Amino acid sequence: MARLGTIIRLAERRQAGRLQRGGHGAIVELDTVTVRFEHQTVVDAVSASVARGEWVAVIGANGAGKTTLLRAVAGLVEYQGAIRLDGRDAAPLGRRERAHAVSYVPQSPEMPADMSVFDYVLLGRTPHISYLAVESSKDVAHCRNLLDRLELRHLARRHLSTLSGGEKQRVVIGRALAQEAPILLMDEPTSALDMSHRIEALEIVDELRHDLGLTVVSVLHDLTLAGQFADRLLLLGAGSVIALGTPTEVLDEATLEKAFGSPVRIIRTDDGELVVAPRRTGTAGKNSHEGKEEAR
Repeated sequence: MARLGTIIRLAERRQAGRLQRGGHGAIVELDTVTVRFEHQTVVDAVSASVARGEWVAVIGANGAGKTTLLRAVAGLVEYQGAIRLDGRDAAPLGRRERAHAVSYVPQSPEMPADMSVFDYVLLGRTPHISYLAVESSKDVAHCRNLLDRLELRHLARRHLSTLSGGEKQRVVIGRALAQEAPILLMDEPTSALDMSHRIEALEIVDELRHDLGLTVVSVLHDLTLAGQFADRLLLLGAGSVIALGTPTEVLDEATLEKAFGSPVRIIRTDDGELVVAPRRTGTAGKNSHEGKEEAR
């Protein structure tokens, strides 16, 4: 569990990271990336870059193309345009080569009920194990260290079906980290968690990002959490880029209303954090009241 001192240190690290953003060169580059399914354009000419060690959160309304864009970077959907990973064109990379560059946490990962926590995390070592070979003592030691970092060692022999939502989320992150890829992609990693476990999971990712030198690209529906953890936000609408910048630049009431079609209020707390609060329009209540009046 994240202790107060740890939370304070991580907040200081995030602020320092934001001040230093852009000084390490781009590790992910998107050049007019477009994804079409049959006759529908889901991602439309998206261009952006992610600096080494940066956390970029992709936000937007349902159907904006967030997950599809992430899957394109992971090599799971066909695309037009160019994606470069650490300067290399991603298109010709084989599955094993790409797994050395990128690890991916899907929104609904497959978790075999009878598999143990340790064996599931060990699957992340697959790109490092030769064909027809078995895991080495180094692979085993690496996974044990990860379980320690994620406070999961006591659950190593437990079946996945016996875990809580927060425990499962940490196990999924552990499997992704076992790949030792420098880029971590996460699709809505906290959707099934309550508020305290959302914070805990993201704090763990942020701590490991700094300690291991990871670059994080995540889809987050919770705009407040996105603003608290990410260095920059990529706001999509109908597959296109609406805004790209720091949380202060992107979390703007007029910009978000344009993207989501609903008014919001931006509140700045005493410590400078931004809170995105939805505003009631009163339309539903008004329509209900008018309907009752007409029925009289």
